[in-house]
Amino acid sequence: MVLDRSREQVAGARAAVSAVFFLNGVVFANWVTRIPAVSDRTGATPGALGLALLCIAVGSILAMSLAGRAVDRYGSARVTVVTGLATAAAVTLPGHVTDVVALGAVLFVYGAVFGVLDVAMNVGAVQVVRSSGRPLMPSFHAAFSLGGLAGAGTGALAAGAGVPPAVHLGLVGAVAAAGVVAVASRLPADEPEERPEGSAGGSAWRHRGIWVFGLIALFAAFSEGAMADWTALFLRDEAGAGDGLAALGYAAFALSMTVARLAGEWLLARVGRARALAGSGVLATAGVLLAVVAASPGAALVGFGLTGLGLATAFPVAMQGGAEVVPGGRGVSAVSVIGYAGFLAGPPLIGLLAEVVTLRWALVSVAVLSLLGAVVGARAPRPPVTAGGTAGTAARQPAECAR
Repeated sequence: MVLDRSREQVAGARAAVSAVFFLNGVVFANWVTRIPAVSDRTGATPGALGLALLCIAVGSILAMSLAGRAVDRYGSARVTVVTGLATAAAVTLPGHVTDVVALGAVLFVYGAVFGVLDVAMNVGAVQVVRSSGRPLMPSFHAAFSLGGLAGAGTGALAAGAGVPPAVHLGLVGAVAAAGVVAVASRLPADEPEERPEGSAGGSAWRHRGIWVFGLIALFAAFSEGAMADWTALFLRDEAGAGDGLAALGYAAFALSMTVARLAGEWLLARVGRARALAGSGVLATAGVLLAVVAASPGAALVGFGLTGLGLATAFPVAMQGGAEVVPGGRGVSAVSVIGYAGFLAGPPLIGLLAEVVTLRWALVSVAVLSLLGAVVGARAPRPPVTAGGTAGTAARQPAECAR
C-alpha cells in the first residue's frame, strides 16, 4: 500500500531510518576494531575468543526469531528507539570486562538487542518504501555500509592512538544514543496496514514466499560472510599479494557493494526486481570466478569488486520481500533468521572446504550460491498488488497523491 503522508513526512522518515542504519553500522564497526584490545584485556585464547564472539550470533538469532512479534505488538518506531538505545549501551560493556566468560555474556546481550534492532529498522524501512512508492530498500542498507566504513575509520584511529576500549566504546555508545534520540520523532509512525493481495497471515514459516526470499538472503549472506573473512587470506596465500595489498580485498568488495546499494533504486526502478536479482547474481558469479582464476592480485581485486556489485541488492530486496509476503515484523524476522544463518555458516564452511580442495577452489562455492541466487531471484514473487491497484514498491506515484 501507499501511505497517506506528505512528501516532507516521507523524506523525514527516510532520513530518520537511514540515520538509524548508519548509526548501527558505526557502532558495529567500532566494536570490531577493538576486538584485539578486548581480547588482550580478558586474556582470551583464540578458541575462547571464538566462542565468545559466537555469543553475538546466538543472541542475534534467538532475538530475531522473536522480534517480529514484538514489532507487530509495539510498533517498529518504538522498538527501534528502545533497541537502538539498548544497542548503544550494550556496545560499551565489552570494554569493561576482564574475563572471557563475562565477555561472552555481554556479547550475547549485544547480539540480542542488535538482532531485534535489525528487524525493527528493516520494518521501518519497508514502511518508508511503501509510503514513497519507490524501491528505496537498497539505500538504507547502503547507509549501514557507509556507517561501517566510518566506524572502521574512527575505530582504527582510536586503536592507533591507544585509547582504552572502555573510553572509546563509551564515546561511541553516547554518540549513537544521542543520534537515536535526535531522529526518534521522525521515524515512520505505525499505521494500520492495507493487506496486499497475495500477502499472507498466520505463521510466517508456512509461506512459500518466505522461503524463497529467505534463500535469496541466505545465499547473499553466505557469500558476504565468506568475502569478509577469506578475501585477505586468499590474496596473500593464493594470489601472492603482500599483506598491505591483501588487506584491500574486503575493502574492494565493501566499497563496490556500498556504491551499488546507493544505485539500487535506479536499478530496481528500471529493470524490476526479478531481472535485477538474476542479473546481479550472474555478475557476482562472474566476479568470484574471475578472482579464483586470476593470475594476479590486481585481477583478483577486480573480481572481488564485481562480487560486491553483484551481491549488493539481494539482501535488502529479500527483507522487503519478506514484509510483502507476511506484512509487519514477522516476515522480516523470518527472512532475517534464514539469512543470518547463511552469514554464520559461510566462513567456517569455506574453511572446511579449503582443508580439502584449497582455498582457491573452496571460494567456487560462493560462485555456485550466487548463481543459485540468480535462479531463485528470477522466480521471486512480484511485489503484491494492493487493493488500490498498485504493485507494492513498484508504484510510481508520489505518496501524497494517493489519498
